[in-house]
Amino acid sequence: MPNSLARQATIVIPVYGSLDHLQKCLASLLAWHHIPILLVDDGNPPGTLQHFASMPGLKIIRQPHRGITHAWNTGIAAVRTPCVILLNSDVITTGPWINQLLAPLQKPASPSLPPIQLTGAAWQSPTASASVGMPAQSLLAGWCLAFRKSLWHHLGHFDERFRHWFSDTDFQQRLLAASSAHHSSPGPIRCLNTLPLSHALHASTRHLPARSQLYALDRTAYFQKWQLEGHRPCT
Repeated sequence: MPNSLARQATIVIPVYGSLDHLQKCLASLLAWHHIPILLVDDGNPPGTLQHFASMPGLKIIRQPHRGITHAWNTGIAAVRTPCVILLNSDVITTGPWINQLLAPLQKPASPSLPPIQLTGAAWQSPTASASVGMPAQSLLAGWCLAFRKSLWHHLGHFDERFRHWFSDTDFQQRLLAASSAHHSSPGPIRCLNTLPLSHALHASTRHLPARSQLYALDRTAYFQKWQLEGHRPCT
């Protein structure tokens, strides 16, 4: 893959606490890649992230604490590259991966296949997908996602009625709905699940006060928006 692909993307990382995970995430990432990185300081105490500011290619922008979804939108709005990579602060890099993640977004669509518009490093768990009425391996896990910024403009921003959870699922549902009107399977989502990345599974949200209540509010909002009832697996 051409090394220039990394120049077409900016990595956006929301940050609220969990600085030990962030330190490991950035150190491992920078060991393998030179790429613009945008930290969105989601209401940490002033100066908390200042010692990260000297890292190469890294910029910090602040917002009041409003959650991951708003931080994604804040970060994406500030991106000046064609592509965006959303990355959780608890992801560890063990080898080069950015070119692989971005490459499907560069390929022109063949006449019979839709363009790949969204890539990620892992599928949602089958349980998570079934809980929103989707089959396994149809929706990507939100801890590592890549897309062109133009897609964000086209579909609309990540829906901020979901503060921490389900906004990535909602974004993908909107993408699938928009694509299904024009194309048949395979769809616009591609999973590259052999990338040299490891994810600490919810470490970036585990410390949130009232986490269970926040999750329940986001889940209720999602089910109301998509008019789903309870846990209804797709058959």
